Amino acid sequence: MITIDHTKECKEVELSKNANEFEVLFATGIVNPNGPTFNVYYIDMSANSEATGVFQVTIHPADDSIQNVATVNWDSSGESLAGINFYSDFFGGSLPTLFMKGDLLKKEMFHQIISTYIDFNDDSLKTYNYVKQYEGKPYQRVSAEMRDAYGSITRKKTEQKNNFFKKLFTSKRNEVKQVDNKHFIKLLTNELNVIEEIKALLMAYNGAIENVIPAGMVQLDFKAFINVFTHVAIQCNIDLNKLQK
Repeated sequence: MITIDHTKECKEVELSKNANEFEVLFATGIVNPNGPTFNVYYIDMSANSEATGVFQVTIHPADDSIQNVATVNWDSSGESLAGINFYSDFFGGSLPTLFMKGDLLKKEMFHQIISTYIDFNDDSLKTYNYVKQYEGKPYQRVSAEMRDAYGSITRKKTEQKNNFFKKLFTSKRNEVKQVDNKHFIKLLTNELNVIEEIKALLMAYNGAIENVIPAGMVQLDFKAFINVFTHVAIQCNIDLNKLQK
């Protein structure tokens, strides 16, 4: 079961424990040619308590951070997850198009997490339509998103004037309800989409370092990123051989 704790907020932390004491719960990726973001969600396997912390490690070519974003609860056996309690401000920002599941996370709970991402994101409908149109083709999808975003700038003033009252009295949350969450999740978790999104993420990371981000601002070079990504991908049962095709 997925719940949200409205009394707590995500906060940055420093971890001094050995990486072997953490296990990947799931990971997400956002493909952006100007600097992609890869988020890995770890749980502390050494914690001896019913509620275990979930830590988000964010990797971006020019920035990285670690935040405590949730807790997991175990069932009576202490071996299986009973639920995840995310903090109030966790679900926000851009909607990832790459989702990878670790072994500890059951499929049903994984899909519930993705569905919650969709429900809380104002651009879910737009992203859903792009993913449907460019299924398994993230390069084309991102190009279309950038082209459409550029085109919208030239129409901005007119749209602001004509749609002022419509936007004022219409909730954006209504747009999200038009998304077929079940179908969207099926698209996002389809192996073809996952593999192609990974390829696009890796290409975007390397491209951002080579063409966008000044050398002095790079926090994690491409070789180091590949090492981290490979470790995560193995825990998420990604067939690395398919990335070579």
